[in-house]
Amino acid sequence: VPVQLLRAACAVVAAISIGRLLQIFRFDNRRKLGHAFNIGKLALQECYRIMSRFEAILDSAMEGIVGLDHTGSITFANDTALSMLGYRKEELIGKPFHILSHRIATGDKPRLVENSPIAHTLQTGEIQRVSDGRLWRKNRTWFPVSYQTAPLQQGGRICGVVIAFRDTIEVKLVERRLNDVEYLRSKARRQERQISPRAAA
Repeated sequence: VPVQLLRAACAVVAAISIGRLLQIFRFDNRRKLGHAFNIGKLALQECYRIMSRFEAILDSAMEGIVGLDHTGSITFANDTALSMLGYRKEELIGKPFHILSHRIATGDKPRLVENSPIAHTLQTGEIQRVSDGRLWRKNRTWFPVSYQTAPLQQGGRICGVVIAFRDTIEVKLVERRLNDVEYLRSKARRQERQISPRAAA
């Protein structure tokens, strides 16, 4: 009988000990989970802070900036780009960039042109510069742009493209005026040469 009582007592002690250990373990796990949750919360807050700073930088840029994923769909656009293109952000995000770079007939499926500078950057990671591009606004009018493409990389792989563009309509107007002035000067010089021999005679 004493042996049985001893065994029973040992079993009770063991059960109490195991129960206590489980409580400690659960408490420890809860504490660890709580700590991990707090770290995750702080990390998320830091991500939001970095994102808001990044967006503020993008939105303060004088150039239009648009980001694309590997399929050519728009993932972000800064305020300057939205203003130039006449879109709201929610109208543009997720749409293919092709709607901005080419006029599309109704029913056509937008896609990246295989030999375009954007497609080239996606395939090779090389920066491309274009001085005589054009982009289409929401109202289906276009404007001349110069733009540069640069790859977005993640883990050493190209996952998208950033496009920074500038409206060059003012530059084009100035160039046209300079060409007009040069044409008028050239015409005036030709007329002078034609008049000079007559005057000499």
